Amino acid sequence: MKMKREDSTLSDSKASSVGYKRTPTGLRNRTSAATAHQRTMAEQSAEGIPEPKEIHNWLVYVVGLSMCMSAMAYGYDTGFFGGTLALPSFARDFGDTTTSKATMVSLFKAGSFFGTALQLPFTEAYGRKKSVALAIFIFIASAFPQIFAAGSVPVFTVGRFFGGFAVGMLYISVPIYLAEFSPASVRGRFLSFFDILQAVGSLIGFWINYGIQSSMESNRFQWQLPVFVQLFPAAMLVVILPWLPESPRWLITKGRDEQAMKNLCYLRRLPETNDYVQYEFNQTKEQVEAEKAIRGEASIWQLVKEIFRLKSPRRRVVLGLIIIGFKSFSGINAINYYGPQIFRQLGFIGTRNALFANGVYGSVRFVFTVIFGLFIVDRIGEYRTYRSLVV
Repeated sequence: MKMKREDSTLSDSKASSVGYKRTPTGLRNRTSAATAHQRTMAEQSAEGIPEPKEIHNWLVYVVGLSMCMSAMAYGYDTGFFGGTLALPSFARDFGDTTTSKATMVSLFKAGSFFGTALQLPFTEAYGRKKSVALAIFIFIASAFPQIFAAGSVPVFTVGRFFGGFAVGMLYISVPIYLAEFSPASVRGRFLSFFDILQAVGSLIGFWINYGIQSSMESNRFQWQLPVFVQLFPAAMLVVILPWLPESPRWLITKGRDEQAMKNLCYLRRLPETNDYVQYEFNQTKEQVEAEKAIRGEASIWQLVKEIFRLKSPRRRVVLGLIIIGFKSFSGINAINYYGPQIFRQLGFIGTRNALFANGVYGSVRFVFTVIFGLFIVDRIGEYRTYRSLVV
């Protein structure tokens, strides 16, 4: 079966069939954007063909796992910084005040918020790959004020803020890239890899301070070392990033169909004439055209308002915010960043014992992240997984 590329213009009859009518400025809603999009996607899914075994190749996993290195950078920060705050050498250089510690933690989170919020215009305009490259550059640059702050709380917190900004960009742009480049059947697996490598980074961060507290003298280099280690996953991604292809879907949104097809063939290890490659390319192109037709000339702000105006997308957004809210209010962030202090208050005497307890907590967290990410969520579903945890 030979797949043919279809015209890039959504016809009037096609627009009408998915619930829209054409106007001089684009397509206006007849039913709802969510309903129209669902109908279009259902039509395309019904025309699907089996995935050939060639698309599950080594290159797909190399690209996916390379991008997931950014998750290690974020996970490492959540693991190492709480232990670093507890080191006597760190307290001696920066002061052991609650205000300075809270500022260092909160400014990282504030940077993450702004990085997450501002990455969308950049990644939409310049691509997923360039967005990741910019975030990695900012992340590496932010490490040096932290390493060489020499006891200056303002300098250290500036580095923390920009480190958080970079992590916020990565935490959105990388999952988007993973979802767009990976075959549909393993898309969930790559997103699980993202969470698992974040847990790996946390595990390393939880134990590194215990190791240096047990084996190193209490001097400035003792707290500088764990801060310096956060550069390693970022440096690995810098080395690999030039060899990674841009997302074919983003290239299609920019009208660069030839490059998109080239990248798709490179990732799937199949020629352009292959039926599946033609099908995936046409399906992606139709999805992009349907979304453009639904969006019309609306601005990002208008699209945000549309999300909250329509019932179906509003419910999805609210559900996501509720889940994230429950995660935050569970106290997990407090344990991540103030674990050693909490364990001291629970009766663990001495910094070394508190760091050991913190490492055990990180190990348990890592084990259950892997168990749920690889063996439970995909088998019983996200909803049933959440319900089993809260009931």
